[in-house]
Amino acid sequence: HADFGGEVERILSMVDGAIVLVDSSEGPMPQTKFVVGKALKVGLRPIVAINKIDRPDGRHEEVINEVFDLFASLDATDEQLDFPILYGSGRDGWMNVNPEGPKDQGLAPLLDLVLKHVPEPSVGDEDGAFRMIGTLLEANPFLGRVITGRIHSGSIKPNQSVKVLGQDGKVIETGRISKILAFRGIERTAIDEAHAGDIVAIAGLSKGTVADTFCDPSVSEALEAQPIDPPTVTMSFLVNDSPLAGTEGDKVT
Repeated sequence: HADFGGEVERILSMVDGAIVLVDSSEGPMPQTKFVVGKALKVGLRPIVAINKIDRPDGRHEEVINEVFDLFASLDATDEQLDFPILYGSGRDGWMNVNPEGPKDQGLAPLLDLVLKHVPEPSVGDEDGAFRMIGTLLEANPFLGRVITGRIHSGSIKPNQSVKVLGQDGKVIETGRISKILAFRGIERTAIDEAHAGDIVAIAGLSKGTVADTFCDPSVSEALEAQPIDPPTVTMSFLVNDSPLAGTEGDKVT
């Protein structure tokens, strides 16, 4: 979509590691280069996971070389080029450092590697004023506007007063947080308090959007954020003035 590049960079600002999932037959795709390039640029050290290792046309050794060449072409550092590799099948639910398995360990080898390879999450100033950059925006039929982001400093509770600052530092709106949602596995659960370093979704504001700073009323300076990319595709809806107008089919609108 139009803001894909900006959204990728904002999401990468919330994480401390990345997993590059590559098909054992198709290898790195064009979109792989785009996203991996941004991940390497912010200093992440990705884990490479070769998926669909059981495909008859799989060529995992060649694909690994292609991934290495891709990283090198994107100016990866020596540490980033020394990436760990896992093999597995998402359909069958297993990953292992060996292409042949064993397959009875599920995804435990992947999770163990994440703990070993990815650095501990960076935590901001827990005693400072609450500040968070909006990273994702969604509409909820019950909660209204829901903003997801990583808390940069301070803490927040439901019913706490906050204000929203644009990238120019101007106040967009003030209000109260109606609900805080945290991720627990693949589910989102309401919580009573969130602290610096937590990735949460907040509801209760009507105007704040991505790249805005959500903060305590005492804060006067916005955090630096990746701006929303300008639209890359435009569409025009016009009256059909073709000489063949009305003759192309039975159902013409």
